[in-house]
Amino acid sequence: MIERRLASGRYRLVHRGVYRLTAAPFTDLARLLAAVLACGPSALASHRAAAWLWGLVDKPCVEVSIDHERAGSAVAGAAGVVLHRIREPGAPSVRHGIPVTNPLRTMFDLAGVLRNAPPDDDSLALAFDRGVASRLFTPTAVRAELARVREHGKPGGPALELMLDGCGPISMRSPSVVQNALARLIHRAGLPDPVAEHEVLGGSYRIDLAYPDLYVGLEVDGFEFHGGPRQAARDHARRRRLAALGWTILVFTPEDVWQRPAAVVAEIRREVIRRASLPA
Repeated sequence: MIERRLASGRYRLVHRGVYRLTAAPFTDLARLLAAVLACGPSALASHRAAAWLWGLVDKPCVEVSIDHERAGSAVAGAAGVVLHRIREPGAPSVRHGIPVTNPLRTMFDLAGVLRNAPPDDDSLALAFDRGVASRLFTPTAVRAELARVREHGKPGGPALELMLDGCGPISMRSPSVVQNALARLIHRAGLPDPVAEHEVLGGSYRIDLAYPDLYVGLEVDGFEFHGGPRQAARDHARRRRLAALGWTILVFTPEDVWQRPAAVVAEIRREVIRRASLPA
C-alpha cells in the first residue's frame, strides 16, 4: 500500500519509515514531528527545537535527542536535522503532540548550545524570562535543576548559572518578560536592586519595581496589560494618587527597555541620586 501511494505521489518519504501526505502542508511542526518519529520511541525534540515548542524562542528548527546507546538513527546526516545523544533527558513532556524535553531540561540544554554567544546576546535571558512569565518554571526550580545536573558536567551549567546571577528581582505574582528585563538591566548597571511588586496602601496598588525608602517607582507600560482607554484612565488615576503620597513614578515602554537601555538606566540613576540627596 505504501509503495503504491509513493508511486502515485499521494505519499512522500520524509525519513526512513516516515511518510507524509503530499497534499498536506509540510509545516515546521510536521518537520520536527517527522524527525522525532524517525528517531524511535524514546526520541525527544530538544534544545532549540524544544525551546521553540515551549515558546521560549521564536525561530523554529529541527533538533532531536536520542539515547546515547543507540547505534544509529534514521535521520543521522539528514539535512537540517541536529541530532544529540544524551544519557539522562529527564521526565519527558508532550507539546503540540510532539514528545519533547520538559521546560526545565530545555532551559539547561538551551544554555548549552548558547554558551558561546556574544556577551551582548540576551537570547538565553529572554528565554528564561518567557518561561517565567508563562509559568513554565520558577527561578527556584531552574536553580534546583542546575544543581541536579551540574554533577554530570553538562556544558550548559556555567552559562545558565551566569545568567541567573545576573537577574534582578523577579516577581512570580504577575511575572512579566519586560519587567524582568528591566530588573536585569538595573542589576547589570550596578544600581541597587528594587523591590518587585511593591504594595502601597495595604495592597490597593502594586508598583512593578520600587525603591520604597526613596519613594521612587518604576513601571512598564505594555499593551498586553495596559492597553485600551479604560485601563489607561485607571493607570493615570492610580499614578496621580501615588504622586499625592509623594511617589515619583518613572514609566517606560517595552521599546525603551529593549532599544534604549542606556537612556533608561541613566534616568533611573538620576532619580535615585536626586531622591537620595533630598532631606528626610
